[in-house]
Amino acid sequence: MVWRVRDSSVLAKDGYALATKYPVTIRVLRGVLEKGRMPGSKYEFTKFMDAMVREFIVSQPRFMIIVPRSDDYVKDLAKASWLISRFGNSESYVSVSSVEVFETRDCGVDEVNVVIKFDPKYIVGGSYIVNKAVDEDGNEELLVFPVSSYQRGDVYYPSKVKVKGSVYCVDGKVFIPKGDWW
Repeated sequence: MVWRVRDSSVLAKDGYALATKYPVTIRVLRGVLEKGRMPGSKYEFTKFMDAMVREFIVSQPRFMIIVPRSDDYVKDLAKASWLISRFGNSESYVSVSSVEVFETRDCGVDEVNVVIKFDPKYIVGGSYIVNKAVDEDGNEELLVFPVSSYQRGDVYYPSKVKVKGSVYCVDGKVFIPKGDWW
């Protein structure tokens, strides 16, 4: 049903950093699962514990875009979007605050603010970060994230990527490339 699902750097409220990243140590009681019981005393408790370091990203509310493979799927995808209560494990929560259906239109600009595939034939400039990630079809790709961290590597700010070719607008806030390369 889905052709593209992409994050954007469009904030619900302008003027904020998009996201902040920081490491966190999580302590888990792995021994409870391994031994099949709870610790017998407070002294045994520490022997049941294990630590994991995770990267947490705290984000401001922003827009995601879901592009269906066909107009026939629009209503089903809109309804299903409300069911997204979390991605990943129990530490990875995502909240959906609204779901809206928009038509795209030509907008006469040459910058996008959604995640796109890294393709030097189409990317002209801008401020962005390139990372390896998996696309909607499960292929490992280099993806361009329309964010910049300036001098700090732990705070990300919204930015745009200049592309060759035309761009579609979605509600005048989200800008996506025309074509199927992205």
